[in-house]
Amino acid sequence: MSSFTRKDLAVELANKFSIPVDKARLLVDQTLEILAGVLLSGRKIEFRGFGIFDVVKRKPKIGRNPSKPQAAQYMIPARSQVRFHLGKELFYKLNPDQ
Repeated sequence: MSSFTRKDLAVELANKFSIPVDKARLLVDQTLEILAGVLLSGRKIEFRGFGIFDVVKRKPKIGRNPSKPQAAQYMIPARSQVRFHLGKELFYKLNPDQ
């Protein structure tokens, strides 16, 4: 299965709205920049029916390489991560038998 890229999104938008691909690409880039800024500010992004994006803090933890059990353990630092919660409408589209 291949990935759907921002270029693919720009082409789809250009075809749907009959605009040049370079303008659609600019719209996609600006939209993603705005969404990243919202997440960086600590707010969540909610698209009803599609899903919710939010930022969660991961605690630091101790890691190890399972293929080298004799190697020392190492510290994995705390970090922020974007989490996605699937929206109800998209869930039922993906799982029509539910």
